[in-house]
Amino acid sequence: MPRDTFLRNILIVSVAAVLILPIYTALYTYPSFKQMLISYTEETAERLTLHLSNEMFPEGKELRKDLLTGAFFKGTENVIKDFKLMKIKVFSPTGEITYSTESKDIGKVNKERYFSEFVAKGKKYTTEL
Repeated sequence: MPRDTFLRNILIVSVAAVLILPIYTALYTYPSFKQMLISYTEETAERLTLHLSNEMFPEGKELRKDLLTGAFFKGTENVIKDFKLMKIKVFSPTGEITYSTESKDIGKVNKERYFSEFVAKGKKYTTEL
């Protein structure tokens, strides 16, 4: 009889562990990891953007197409290669795309609400794709 109780208790603990671990992972571990990954990606993008803007654009000047020189294009090629980026877009304060790795995007204007509310004011905006 005591042996049966011991085996039953081991079975209950085992089943509880098997059920609790996926729930813990889904409700705590995955969201925490996801948030950490998003934060790290935002910080990396911010550092990269700061580096690019300091290297490529004169300080205090409004971003215009005529400021995009050969040095800028060479610099973006190097950054894309070094950081294994998929795409770079440079926006003017009005939302016009002044440079993009996809030439079909150049000249288009970003009229999305998030751009005027966040990006144009220098605030971070992150979305999942």
